Amino acid sequence: IDWIIGSVPLLGDVFDVYWKSNQRNVALLRRHVMAAPVEERRARTGDWLFVGGLIVALLVILTGCLAAVYAIFAAVARAIAAPH
Repeated sequence: IDWIIGSVPLLGDVFDVYWKSNQRNVALLRRHVMAAPVEERRARTGDWLFVGGLIVALLVILTGCLAAVYAIFAAVARAIAAPH
């Protein structure tokens, strides 16, 4: 919905201001600004754990892709080197 209405000039901009996800983002920003230092520290720890988890997941995906590429190249090399 956001993509379709957002692609219409001017109407899309007005729609984006009142779209529900934007209202949620503003509420999250207000809560973050008004947070006490203890809550802020706790949020930072959770944020770093989330980012660390993403990095680990991306490294696992990268390793899997590299292993798949290696396996493909090895199979092609065996197929080329095999006598017919």
